Amino acid sequence: MADGEGLSGRRRVVAIAVTIAVYVLIIGAWLFERTPKDVDGTVRAEGTPVGTFTFAVTACAAGHGRSPGFFGADLLGEGGFDLRVVGSGDGARMFLYPQGAASDAIQFAKPDCTRWQVAVEWGPGTANYGMGTLVGHVRVSCSVGGGRLNADVEFKNCKP
Repeated sequence: MADGEGLSGRRRVVAIAVTIAVYVLIIGAWLFERTPKDVDGTVRAEGTPVGTFTFAVTACAAGHGRSPGFFGADLLGEGGFDLRVVGSGDGARMFLYPQGAASDAIQFAKPDCTRWQVAVEWGPGTANYGMGTLVGHVRVSCSVGGGRLNADVEFKNCKP
């Protein structure tokens, strides 16, 4: 009888350990979803076809969670401003969307710029069905649609 009680005790310990592990994972995932996106920087457009304006980047959205998806991020400002970064490094492309618009973006790339430091990388976390977060920066000075665009933005924990 003593052997049977020991086995039952071990099973109980394993069940408690598994239950604790599951709770820790659930709480960790819940906390991660509430971790704020960390973005900092501004975008300044002067004399472009969509106008002259400056916006502080207040949020970001990773592109691989969109439909259709892309590797990159939307750098969003209050009032519906959006600077989209697709790709990373010298081959990246950028799109400046008019305020509140989902189309009619002005596209530009490294050949249009005198300063081009664009990096988008996978971040350390995951969110939304295991999709990864993004980190990176955009530091560019470019000729865009007859005007100029300057952007200096850092982002991390950018979620889909």
